[in-house]
Amino acid sequence: MNARAITISAALRVLLLAFAACVFVRSVWSSWQTVQDFGGYDLRNRVVAARVLNTGMDPYTFVYRKGMPLEWADAVARPGIPRVTVPPTALCMYLPFAGLPYKAQRDLWWGLEWAAFASGCALLALTLRKTRGRTEFLVLAACLFAGGYFWPLHVIRGQYYVFEMFLLALTAWLYARRRANALWAGVPLGLAIALR
Repeated sequence: MNARAITISAALRVLLLAFAACVFVRSVWSSWQTVQDFGGYDLRNRVVAARVLNTGMDPYTFVYRKGMPLEWADAVARPGIPRVTVPPTALCMYLPFAGLPYKAQRDLWWGLEWAAFASGCALLALTLRKTRGRTEFLVLAACLFAGGYFWPLHVIRGQYYVFEMFLLALTAWLYARRRANALWAGVPLGLAIALR
């Protein structure tokens, strides 16, 4: 390749990354605005379950009754039917924040989900050997996934699967490094399995 072709290739890569960054920022901003207005149905039942678990009660059989604290109420739950469907290991992620107001948790989990998504994509990109492959992967992740329909819906609803993706990406990155401590790569993989 001559110098001119390399310069054009590098300029195209920079333009693609800039475009992907714009799509990514737009998706972050759009999801933030929606999260401010939308309740996050899937997050609410986990927050309530963590609060109930914090009191020593079983969140999987708990049914809200009149006179109980409103912090234990899930507005979209049908009477008598618990909505908690996550395993106890996943529910433990919500325990440290159980005492926070729901609005603060909603904003916190939004930020944590985006951080896990961006970090997971960066780790996966680092597993690729060539710079061109990394660029293409990041552009596709930003444009087709973050800028698509599924991921913003995931964030708006308050799902937690992105944390599994982050743990799997961390596992892949640790194995790709091929160092003597590669056995530690099994730890995030084990955590990801425990969340399911």
